[in-house]
Amino acid sequence: MADVSKWQKISETYQKVGWRSLTTKLFTDPSGKQQTFVTWNRPDQKNAAVIALTKDTKIVIARQFRQGPENVLWELPGGEVGESEEPGAAALRELHEETGYTTDKPLTYLGEACRDCYRADTTHYYLAHDCYKADEPHPDAGEYVETELIPIAQLINNARTNKMSDGVAVLLAYDELLSLEKEAI
Repeated sequence: MADVSKWQKISETYQKVGWRSLTTKLFTDPSGKQQTFVTWNRPDQKNAAVIALTKDTKIVIARQFRQGPENVLWELPGGEVGESEEPGAAALRELHEETGYTTDKPLTYLGEACRDCYRADTTHYYLAHDCYKADEPHPDAGEYVETELIPIAQLINNARTNKMSDGVAVLLAYDELLSLEKEAI
């Protein structure tokens, strides 16, 4: 049996395509054969997203058309962390830009995850309590977002039924979400 840890990276190159970076990586696999892979984004790129809860435990969702699945998904507000920005600050900025919501409470850090094995970047996930509408949304140019408030049960169902791309965040917050849902009843 091959030792799956015996991959060796030979080289990598970056190419900017639209607002994404593609990284072409050349590896030697466990059998000694060279293989080329193309991944999204650079390893040093960070993203942040937030499960934003209102005072009445509704989840603030950014509904967006996603070109990969060619469907409208119920997304967590989030996006790329700026060069000198902390992930938590980026999560709050994205929440405000995409939905107009914010919070005055500190965020709870849920964890970091890779969203896809062909992405080099990672996403930091947060939970925000007592979110309120502070402004009208002002998404980036070319970004079209509808804000919706949904119950916790629907967020969990969306993660289970492939209606969002950040289902891992729901898993990271699962116990707390269930607890908050029970308190709301």
